[in-house]
Amino acid sequence: IELIVEIDLDFNVVPKKGLKNIHKIDAFLSADLTELYIDNDDYMNETNRGRFSLAHEMGHFVMHKEIVQTVTSIDDWKKRILGDGSRRALLENEANDFAGCVLMPRQALQKEYDQQMTKAEQEFKKLGLSLKDTSVVDSYIAVAIGKVFGVSQQAAEIRIYKAIKRK
Repeated sequence: IELIVEIDLDFNVVPKKGLKNIHKIDAFLSADLTELYIDNDDYMNETNRGRFSLAHEMGHFVMHKEIVQTVTSIDDWKKRILGDGSRRALLENEANDFAGCVLMPRQALQKEYDQQMTKAEQEFKKLGLSLKDTSVVDSYIAVAIGKVFGVSQQAAEIRIYKAIKRK
């Protein structure tokens, strides 16, 4: 995702100290669509959160470009893009889904999910247990899948549900 953002799309990634702590956001795009500001710690420490934030902001670029170009400040970003606590953060949900699709493509995710489920079934069998409801194991499997795709357990769980469970 870093290469796509910086090379293919020619964004200047600007790590900002305290972005998350002070402004309560992980990342945002400049209105002229040339810079992607991201929390310094997430970006410099190469965290899963940082990777997800890059992909998420690309979702805003692809799907919400016209709105992003009218944002005038961080506070305006929080109001118009994040929904500013209104629980109507449709744009955020769309960008999250975009990031999940980019970082965990359906076919690759399905293959990894099937492999992890086979391992889980074998472990359950060794313990003399049956695995009737796979949703119980999805959180466990999401940890391994998150490591494979470089995302958090939560991101993997959500993508498993949306891409595999809800077909």
